[in-house]
Amino acid sequence: MRASSKAASLESSTHTGCLVQHTNIGCGTGKNRYRIDFAWPDRRLYLEGNGFGSHMLATDLDSDARRQNELVLDGWTPIEITWRMTDAEIAATIRRFLALPTQRL
Repeated sequence: MRASSKAASLESSTHTGCLVQHTNIGCGTGKNRYRIDFAWPDRRLYLEGNGFGSHMLATDLDSDARRQNELVLDGWTPIEITWRMTDAEIAATIRRFLALPTQRL
């Protein structure tokens, strides 16, 4: 399934607090801005969909690792998925994260 159709499926299966293509402002020591695929800002929870198309170079992986580290240090919890996972698996994973008590995230 293409990322765009997967994103549409995710939007319909998540609760209303989800923002698509959210930009987190002022993260990290350099106050970098990062685009997040899906975010629940009230929970400081975000989802990133990974695939080979966006990680063709080692520098792509480096950039993603730096971004994830900065977001985690800023109090965000990542949900990592691949675009090859089924919609049902992704929706179940999201529901499990959203069911966690906020202090656990």
